[in-house]
This record gives sequence, structure tokens and C-alpha cells, in this order.
Amino acid sequence: EELRRRLRGLMEDSRVMIFSKRCYDGASIQEMLLEITNQKTVPNIFVNKVHVGGCDQTFQAHHSGLLQKLLQEDSACDYDLIVIGGGSSGLSCAKVWAQGLGGTCVNMGCIPKKLMHQAALLGQALRDSRKFGWEYSQQVKHNWEIITEAIQNHIGSLNWGYRLSLREKGVIYINSCGEFVGQHKLKVQQLEKGSPGKLKVSAKSTEGAETTEDVYNTVLLAVGRDSCTRHIGLEKIGVSINERNGKIPVDVEQTNVPHIYAIGDVLEGKPELTPVAIQGGKLLARRLFGASLEKVGLHEPQSHSLRAMSILS
Repeated sequence: EELRRRLRGLMEDSRVMIFSKRCYDGASIQEMLLEITNQKTVPNIFVNKVHVGGCDQTFQAHHSGLLQKLLQEDSACDYDLIVIGGGSSGLSCAKVWAQGLGGTCVNMGCIPKKLMHQAALLGQALRDSRKFGWEYSQQVKHNWEIITEAIQNHIGSLNWGYRLSLREKGVIYINSCGEFVGQHKLKVQQLEKGSPGKLKVSAKSTEGAETTEDVYNTVLLAVGRDSCTRHIGLEKIGVSINERNGKIPVDVEQTNVPHIYAIGDVLEGKPELTPVAIQGGKLLARRLFGASLEKVGLHEPQSHSLRAMSILS
């Protein structure tokens, strides 16, 4: 713990910090740097508190212009940590650091799905209950409007709870779209609110010549999900993404730009699971600010086959 605090102090107090083999107690320092930066080799270079990497990475940063920008940056930033996204991983990361909003799982995935599943189980249980001696004369019917309103009310209560929790922990929540405009600068844009317009829809069956035509105010294209990474300015700061699916390749959550990290479902080759996202956000915040050295086990190749998973059918 003393060595970690000493290294953190050197990184915080020095505009440029280079760890080399000539460092006193070099072996212990290298082991600690491995835990902090996922790099054991030297030189291990920090500029304005940002981990640049070794010799090759420093040359790459020089050629890309990143090194010059880091040297010119004023070390006094408005925030120590900015999280773009209010899903499971973003919420857990923000709340751990301060010591949401909810993402796909809460608003469109796990929570509404499980509530609807529970409603279906209750209906089936009512039908099965006659075989177990239950008698009732009134016909049981399902009201779709009641269940959808109840689900939306429950989701709304969760959203409010997340906002309250963030506020209590001192996290500033901005309900807007974030976009990178510089290495350490973002702009936020408020989404416009409004009711949907009318759309005339013509559809043809894939199983025959039958066609349908009508007017709707909403059209849903259920073609799966895509990573929302192409419109947040990542190209402006040099973060690499997979152009085919928008996923971000990382090395223990760190992108190819040293001070930019990715967590959750946007990770290339990682499982899109809420528990993994929550744990990833928590552990990243703890590693970044010195409270822990633990990493998500899924970064170890041999652990990919050891994931626990349940399937609701």
C-alpha cells in the first residue's frame, strides 16, 4: 500500500514521469505498475497523469499528435472522471467513484421482460389451479393496458431511484448526448422532445402476395442492436472501433487512447451480460483511483468458458 501511494504521488505531482530499470527497488515497482497499468515492461511513461505506455506507444503518440496535446494540456480539468452512458456499467462506475439510468436492462430488456414473464406465469397458474381443486366462476381476462402501465410505472420508479442515488453520492447527471471534441473535452447536446408524426406504411408478406397498407404514428424495426459509438466523436480523439459492428477493442477496458476506457456491451469479443457490465464498471473505477487492483476475470482467456448463464424460455 505504501509503494502504491508513493507511485500515485509521483504520477500526480510530475508533469512527465518515466519509470525505468534504474528506479530504486525496480522489481517491486514493475510489479506494482503491472497492477496499475497492465504493463510490466519499462520505460513506463506518464504525461500529465495520463498513462502513455512504453517506448513504442510513446512514439505512436508522438506521430499521432497525442503526445503534443498531452504536453500542452492544462492539468486542471473540470472533472476527474466522465462517464458517457447510463447503463449498468456506467452507473456502477460512477457510483463507485463517487462514493442509473439503467440502460437496456432496466428500460427495455431484463426488467420489463421478467415482469411480463411473471404476468404470463400468473395466467397459466390460474388455468392450472382448477386441477388442484381451486374453483372460481368468474371468467378471468387479461388487460394489456394495465400491465403495460404498471411496467412503465415500475421502470419510472427505478429511473428516479438511480437519479436520487447519484445525487446523494455527489455525481452530476446530465440527461443529454455526449460527444468528444478533444482529448479531454466533451460537449453535451440536449435531445429535442416531441410527439411522433404520421407514417403511411405499405408491407408485403414474405410468405405470399398479401399486402397491407395503413397509417401509423410509430414504426418499429426489430433488427437487433447496434453499438452507439459512431456519433460520440471517438474518431476525433483517435479511438479505434470495429467499423462492422461499432464495438471497441480494449486491453483490460483500456482503448488504444490511454485515458479513454470502455466498459459494458460495447466491448469487442466480450459477453453482453448485465452482471459482467456492473462488475466491470465497479472494478475499473476502483483501479483508476487506487482503491483496488482487481480485474474482471473475463479478461483471462481460460475463463471465457467459465461464465454462468441462465436462459429464460
